[in-house]
Amino acid sequence: MSAEEVKAPPKGFMGNALGFLGTYSELLLRLTVRRLIWAVAAVTLTLLYVNSKEPSRPANLSQLREFARLLTPAGETFEGNNIAGAHGTMVIVHGMRDGWVPREGDGPHWTTGIFNAVRERTGVQAPQMIVVDWHELSRPSDALPGTDLFPQFRIIEDVAGIKPQAQEIGGFLGMRLIRLIEEGVIARDKPLHLIGHSAGGFVGSRAAIVMDAMKRAPEKLHVTILDTPFPGREITHLLPKICRAEFYASSSYVNVEKENVDPQLHFVRLKIPDLTSFNEEHSYAWFSYREHILKEGFDRSPFAPKQ
Repeated sequence: MSAEEVKAPPKGFMGNALGFLGTYSELLLRLTVRRLIWAVAAVTLTLLYVNSKEPSRPANLSQLREFARLLTPAGETFEGNNIAGAHGTMVIVHGMRDGWVPREGDGPHWTTGIFNAVRERTGVQAPQMIVVDWHELSRPSDALPGTDLFPQFRIIEDVAGIKPQAQEIGGFLGMRLIRLIEEGVIARDKPLHLIGHSAGGFVGSRAAIVMDAMKRAPEKLHVTILDTPFPGREITHLLPKICRAEFYASSSYVNVEKENVDPQLHFVRLKIPDLTSFNEEHSYAWFSYREHILKEGFDRSPFAPKQ
Protein backbone atom coordinates (compact mmCIF):
# COMPACT_ATOMS: atom_id res chain seq x y z
CA MET A 1 0.00 0.00 0.00
CA SER A 2 1.36 3.38 -0.97
CA ALA A 3 1.58 6.34 1.29
CA GLU A 4 -1.33 7.96 -0.57
CA GLU A 5 -3.58 4.94 0.12
CA VAL A 6 -3.13 5.08 3.90
CA LYS A 7 -6.35 6.40 5.42
CA ALA A 8 -6.26 9.03 8.08
CA PRO A 9 -7.51 7.87 11.50
CA PRO A 10 -11.21 8.58 12.07
CA LYS A 11 -12.07 11.69 13.96
CA GLY A 12 -14.91 12.81 16.13
CA PHE A 13 -17.01 10.70 18.50
CA MET A 14 -16.54 7.40 16.64
CA GLY A 15 -12.82 7.96 16.39
CA ASN A 16 -12.54 8.61 20.10
CA ALA A 17 -14.72 5.60 20.86
CA LEU A 18 -12.63 3.31 18.67
CA GLY A 19 -9.47 4.67 20.24
CA PHE A 20 -10.84 4.06 23.71
CA LEU A 21 -11.92 0.51 22.85
CA GLY A 22 -8.50 -0.24 21.42
CA THR A 23 -6.75 1.06 24.49
CA TYR A 24 -9.19 -0.75 26.81
CA SER A 25 -8.76 -4.03 24.91
CA GLU A 26 -4.99 -3.74 25.10
CA LEU A 27 -5.18 -3.01 28.83
CA LEU A 28 -7.55 -5.94 29.42
CA LEU A 29 -5.21 -8.27 27.53
CA ARG A 30 -2.21 -7.03 29.49
CA LEU A 31 -3.97 -7.52 32.82
CA THR A 32 -5.12 -11.00 31.79
CA VAL A 33 -1.56 -11.98 30.86
CA ARG A 34 -0.27 -10.53 34.11
CA ARG A 35 -2.81 -12.48 36.15
CA LEU A 36 -1.65 -15.64 34.34
CA ILE A 37 1.95 -14.82 35.20
CA TRP A 38 0.89 -14.23 38.80
CA ALA A 39 -0.90 -17.60 38.90
CA VAL A 40 2.25 -19.35 37.67
CA ALA A 41 4.27 -17.48 40.30
CA ALA A 42 1.80 -18.51 43.01
CA VAL A 43 2.12 -22.17 42.01
CA THR A 44 5.89 -21.84 42.14
CA LEU A 45 5.73 -20.31 45.61
CA THR A 46 3.43 -23.10 46.76
CA LEU A 47 5.86 -25.75 45.51
CA LEU A 48 8.68 -23.99 47.31
CA TYR A 49 6.55 -23.99 50.45
CA VAL A 50 6.03 -27.75 50.21
CA ASN A 51 9.75 -28.24 49.68
CA SER A 52 10.45 -26.05 52.70
CA LYS A 53 9.01 -28.80 54.89
CA GLU A 54 12.39 -30.50 54.37
CA PRO A 55 14.48 -27.79 56.07
CA SER A 56 17.60 -29.94 56.20
CA ARG A 57 18.22 -29.34 52.48
CA PRO A 58 20.66 -26.38 52.13
CA ALA A 59 19.01 -25.25 48.87
CA ASN A 60 15.62 -24.92 50.57
CA LEU A 61 17.10 -23.00 53.48
CA SER A 62 18.70 -20.48 51.12
CA GLN A 63 15.41 -20.03 49.25
CA LEU A 64 13.55 -19.34 52.50
CA ARG A 65 16.11 -16.73 53.51
CA GLU A 66 15.59 -14.96 50.20
CA PHE A 67 11.84 -14.60 50.72
CA ALA A 68 11.96 -12.91 54.12
CA ARG A 69 14.85 -11.90 56.31
CA LEU A 70 14.68 -12.20 60.08
CA LEU A 71 16.43 -9.17 61.56
CA THR A 72 17.08 -7.69 64.97
CA PRO A 73 15.62 -4.24 65.72
CA ALA A 74 19.08 -2.88 64.79
CA GLY A 75 18.82 -4.40 61.31
CA GLU A 76 21.32 -7.21 61.88
CA THR A 77 20.63 -10.83 60.99
CA PHE A 78 18.72 -12.46 63.84
CA GLU A 79 20.71 -15.24 65.50
CA GLY A 80 18.93 -15.47 68.83
CA ASN A 81 19.45 -13.98 72.27
CA ASN A 82 19.72 -16.55 75.03
CA ILE A 83 19.02 -14.09 77.84
CA ALA A 84 16.05 -12.28 76.29
CA GLY A 85 14.83 -15.50 74.64
CA ALA A 86 14.31 -16.96 78.10
CA HIS A 87 11.41 -14.51 78.45
CA GLY A 88 9.87 -15.25 75.03
CA THR A 89 9.92 -13.86 71.51
CA MET A 90 8.19 -10.94 69.79
CA VAL A 91 7.95 -10.80 65.98
CA ILE A 92 6.80 -7.75 63.99
CA VAL A 93 5.88 -7.86 60.29
CA HIS A 94 5.51 -4.79 58.06
CA GLY A 95 2.94 -4.49 55.29
CA MET A 96 2.58 -3.67 51.60
CA ARG A 97 5.10 -1.25 50.06
CA ASP A 98 6.96 -1.09 53.34
CA GLY A 99 10.25 -2.46 54.64
CA TRP A 100 12.52 -2.36 57.63
CA VAL A 101 14.61 0.50 56.23
CA PRO A 102 12.71 3.78 56.76
CA ARG A 103 12.29 6.33 53.99
CA GLU A 104 14.83 9.12 53.99
CA GLY A 105 13.90 11.80 56.49
CA ASP A 106 11.30 9.69 58.30
CA GLY A 107 13.48 8.76 61.27
CA PRO A 108 13.54 5.25 62.80
CA HIS A 109 11.13 2.71 61.32
CA TRP A 110 7.84 2.24 63.19
CA THR A 111 8.82 -1.33 64.14
CA THR A 112 11.81 0.07 66.00
CA GLY A 113 9.50 2.40 67.91
CA ILE A 114 7.36 -0.52 69.05
CA PHE A 115 10.38 -2.54 70.15
CA ASN A 116 11.78 0.42 72.09
CA ALA A 117 8.43 0.95 73.84
CA VAL A 118 8.22 -2.75 74.74
CA ARG A 119 11.72 -2.64 76.22
CA GLU A 120 10.80 0.42 78.27
CA ARG A 121 7.60 -1.21 79.52
CA THR A 122 9.03 -4.66 80.30
CA GLY A 123 12.53 -3.75 81.52
CA VAL A 124 14.73 -6.74 82.32
CA GLN A 125 11.84 -9.06 81.33
CA ALA A 126 11.93 -7.87 77.70
CA PRO A 127 11.66 -10.69 75.13
CA GLN A 128 14.00 -11.25 72.22
CA MET A 129 12.76 -9.33 69.21
CA ILE A 130 12.56 -10.09 65.49
CA VAL A 131 11.49 -7.91 62.58
CA VAL A 132 10.49 -9.72 59.37
CA ASP A 133 11.75 -7.78 56.35
CA TRP A 134 10.04 -8.90 53.12
CA HIS A 135 10.11 -5.58 51.27
CA GLU A 136 11.18 -7.11 47.93
CA LEU A 137 7.94 -9.08 47.80
CA SER A 138 5.67 -6.46 49.36
CA ARG A 139 5.18 -4.94 45.88
CA PRO A 140 3.64 -7.70 43.73
CA SER A 141 3.64 -5.45 40.66
CA ASP A 142 7.45 -5.59 40.58
CA ALA A 143 7.21 -9.22 39.48
CA LEU A 144 5.03 -8.36 36.48
CA PRO A 145 6.61 -7.26 33.19
CA GLY A 146 5.70 -3.97 31.58
CA THR A 147 4.36 -2.21 34.67
CA ASP A 148 6.49 0.83 33.89
CA LEU A 149 4.32 1.46 30.82
CA PHE A 150 1.25 1.92 33.04
CA PRO A 151 2.65 3.18 36.38
CA GLN A 152 -0.79 4.39 37.47
CA PHE A 153 -1.96 0.77 37.65
CA ARG A 154 0.87 -0.42 39.93
CA ILE A 155 -1.04 0.29 43.12
CA ILE A 156 -4.06 -1.62 41.77
CA GLU A 157 -1.87 -4.60 40.93
CA ASP A 158 -0.19 -4.42 44.33
CA VAL A 159 -3.54 -4.40 46.14
CA ALA A 160 -4.85 -7.27 43.99
CA GLY A 161 -1.79 -9.45 44.51
CA ILE A 162 -0.66 -8.66 48.05
CA LYS A 163 -2.92 -11.00 50.05
CA PRO A 164 -1.89 -14.32 48.44
CA GLN A 165 1.72 -13.16 48.34
CA ALA A 166 1.68 -12.23 52.03
CA GLN A 167 0.05 -15.54 52.95
CA GLU A 168 2.78 -17.44 51.12
CA ILE A 169 5.39 -15.46 53.06
CA GLY A 170 3.46 -16.31 56.22
CA GLY A 171 3.74 -20.01 55.39
CA PHE A 172 7.50 -19.66 55.00
CA LEU A 173 7.71 -17.66 58.23
CA GLY A 174 5.78 -20.33 60.12
CA MET A 175 8.21 -23.00 58.95
CA ARG A 176 11.20 -20.86 59.87
CA LEU A 177 9.85 -20.23 63.35
CA ILE A 178 9.30 -23.97 63.76
CA ARG A 179 12.92 -24.53 62.77
CA LEU A 180 14.06 -21.97 65.37
CA ILE A 181 11.99 -23.77 68.01
CA GLU A 182 13.56 -27.10 67.07
CA GLU A 183 17.02 -25.51 67.31
CA GLY A 184 16.22 -24.09 70.75
CA VAL A 185 16.51 -20.45 69.61
CA ILE A 186 12.82 -19.87 70.40
CA ALA A 187 11.57 -21.47 73.62
CA ARG A 188 8.34 -23.34 73.02
CA ASP A 189 7.33 -23.02 76.67
CA LYS A 190 7.63 -19.22 76.52
CA PRO A 191 5.29 -16.70 74.85
CA LEU A 192 5.50 -15.94 71.13
CA HIS A 193 3.80 -12.68 70.12
CA LEU A 194 3.31 -11.98 66.39
CA ILE A 195 2.38 -8.42 65.36
CA GLY A 196 1.42 -7.60 61.77
CA HIS A 197 0.45 -4.25 60.27
CA SER A 198 -1.57 -4.04 57.04
CA ALA A 199 -0.60 -7.00 54.80
CA GLY A 200 1.75 -8.03 57.59
CA GLY A 201 -1.40 -9.28 59.32
CA PHE A 202 -1.77 -11.91 56.59
CA VAL A 203 1.85 -12.94 57.17
CA GLY A 204 1.58 -13.20 60.95
CA SER A 205 -1.78 -14.97 60.99
CA ARG A 206 -0.72 -17.53 58.36
CA ALA A 207 2.52 -18.20 60.28
CA ALA A 208 0.49 -18.91 63.43
CA ILE A 209 -1.91 -21.19 61.53
CA VAL A 210 0.96 -23.15 59.96
CA MET A 211 2.65 -23.61 63.33
CA ASP A 212 -0.60 -24.84 64.83
CA ALA A 213 -1.25 -27.20 61.90
CA MET A 214 2.24 -28.66 62.28
CA LYS A 215 1.66 -29.13 66.03
CA ARG A 216 4.67 -26.92 66.79
CA ALA A 217 3.03 -23.76 68.11
CA PRO A 218 4.31 -22.42 71.45
CA GLU A 219 2.04 -22.93 74.42
CA LYS A 220 1.40 -19.17 74.63
CA LEU A 221 0.86 -17.95 71.07
CA HIS A 222 -0.56 -14.44 70.63
CA VAL A 223 -1.29 -12.54 67.39
CA THR A 224 -1.97 -8.81 67.04
CA ILE A 225 -3.45 -7.54 63.76
CA LEU A 226 -3.09 -3.82 63.00
CA ASP A 227 -5.53 -2.52 60.35
CA THR A 228 -5.27 -5.36 57.84
CA PRO A 229 -7.69 -4.45 55.00
CA PHE A 230 -10.29 -7.00 53.89
CA PRO A 231 -8.95 -9.59 56.35
CA GLY A 232 -11.10 -12.57 55.42
CA ARG A 233 -12.28 -15.45 57.59
CA GLU A 234 -8.78 -16.85 58.12
CA ILE A 235 -8.13 -13.88 60.39
CA THR A 236 -11.63 -13.08 61.65
CA HIS A 237 -12.74 -16.64 62.46
CA LEU A 238 -9.98 -19.27 62.19
CA LEU A 239 -7.14 -17.43 63.92
CA PRO A 240 -8.96 -16.77 67.24
CA LYS A 241 -9.81 -20.46 67.46
CA ILE A 242 -6.16 -21.51 67.60
CA CYS A 243 -4.62 -18.74 69.73
CA ARG A 244 -5.27 -15.47 71.53
CA ALA A 245 -5.79 -12.80 68.89
CA GLU A 246 -6.63 -9.11 68.76
CA PHE A 247 -7.48 -6.79 65.87
CA TYR A 248 -7.20 -2.99 65.92
CA ALA A 249 -8.84 -1.24 62.95
CA SER A 250 -8.20 2.39 62.08
CA SER A 251 -9.21 2.80 58.42
CA SER A 252 -12.32 2.26 56.33
CA TYR A 253 -10.54 -0.44 54.36
CA VAL A 254 -11.12 -2.86 57.21
CA ASN A 255 -14.51 -4.09 56.00
CA VAL A 256 -15.60 -5.90 59.19
CA GLU A 257 -16.89 -4.82 62.58
CA LYS A 258 -17.07 -6.50 65.97
CA GLU A 259 -20.41 -8.17 65.22
CA ASN A 260 -18.93 -9.79 62.05
CA VAL A 261 -16.00 -11.59 63.68
CA ASP A 262 -15.59 -14.60 65.94
CA PRO A 263 -16.47 -13.65 69.54
CA GLN A 264 -13.06 -14.90 70.68
CA LEU A 265 -11.31 -12.24 68.55
CA HIS A 266 -10.70 -9.05 70.51
CA PHE A 267 -11.78 -6.52 67.87
CA VAL A 268 -11.49 -2.76 68.43
CA ARG A 269 -12.44 0.01 66.01
CA LEU A 270 -10.09 2.82 67.04
CA LYS A 271 -11.33 6.36 67.42
CA ILE A 272 -9.02 8.35 65.20
CA PRO A 273 -8.35 12.10 65.13
CA ASP A 274 -9.01 14.19 62.04
CA LEU A 275 -6.56 12.87 59.47
CA THR A 276 -6.09 14.06 55.92
CA SER A 277 -5.34 10.85 54.01
CA PHE A 278 -5.94 7.12 53.93
CA ASN A 279 -2.24 6.48 54.62
CA GLU A 280 -2.47 8.45 57.84
CA GLU A 281 -5.60 6.55 58.91
CA HIS A 282 -3.96 3.26 57.97
CA SER A 283 -0.77 4.07 59.91
CA TYR A 284 -2.71 5.22 62.95
CA ALA A 285 -3.19 1.58 64.06
CA TRP A 286 0.51 0.98 64.69
CA PHE A 287 0.95 4.53 66.02
CA SER A 288 -1.84 4.01 68.56
CA TYR A 289 -0.55 0.57 69.53
CA ARG A 290 2.95 1.94 70.07
CA GLU A 291 1.68 4.84 72.18
CA HIS A 292 -0.47 2.56 74.34
CA ILE A 293 2.32 0.09 75.10
CA LEU A 294 3.35 2.39 77.92
CA LYS A 295 -0.27 2.75 79.01
CA GLU A 296 -3.24 0.39 79.29
CA GLY A 297 -3.40 -0.85 75.70
CA PHE A 298 -0.60 -3.41 76.01
CA ASP A 299 -2.23 -5.39 78.80
CA ARG A 300 -3.43 -8.17 76.49
CA SER A 301 0.10 -9.00 75.37
CA PRO A 302 1.70 -12.01 77.06
CA PHE A 303 4.63 -9.70 77.83
CA ALA A 304 2.61 -7.13 79.76
CA PRO A 305 4.06 -6.85 83.27
CA LYS A 306 1.96 -8.56 85.88
CA GLN A 307 0.29 -6.22 88.32
